[in-house]
Amino acid sequence: GPLPPLRRLAIWAAFCAASGLAPAALAQSLYDLVTSTPQDGALTLPAGKITGRADVAGTLSILGGGESQLSAPEDDAILVLPPGAALSLSGVRLVQEGQSTMAIYVDGGSLTLADCRIEGAFEVGIYVASGQVAVRDCAFDGGLFGLQAGPGAKVTLERITMTGQSDTAIRTDSAALELTDVTLAGGGQNG
Repeated sequence: GPLPPLRRLAIWAAFCAASGLAPAALAQSLYDLVTSTPQDGALTLPAGKITGRADVAGTLSILGGGESQLSAPEDDAILVLPPGAALSLSGVRLVQEGQSTMAIYVDGGSLTLADCRIEGAFEVGIYVASGQVAVRDCAFDGGLFGLQAGPGAKVTLERITMTGQSDTAIRTDSAALELTDVTLAGGGQNG
């Protein structure tokens, strides 16, 4: 049968290294990387740009080491957390391209985000319809809203910088919000 996506990726990376090609030029699918990671597993992302959308199932830890960039296709989110999903994400840049609407969509899941950057003209950097979100040591740059949370959501922001949102940096609708050392700068009409 066909080789699993991570095995194909490892073979291709070895070929690139042996032939002198830059592994960063390798097109990678976030969906393939996430779905080939075992439940309750950890995924260490390679350096470079990784595209696509991935829906998280179960518990997953994604480590980027600061050299990984995730971007979404047109009109989509990069990562989606449905009820029961739990994601720990660190050391990653989430970058808007085209008409992608949000970096992360949490709909009943749990998100822990650390040492990350969310950049570009997303409508919303992180949209929390419901669920729990903890964001630490991250920066949001650009977009219409940095973070938007709906009724029943619980959001904790620590050591966060939000700059350049064209409307509102943080928008909540009856969500529980805890802020510690949050800097808002260069916001639009509503700060």
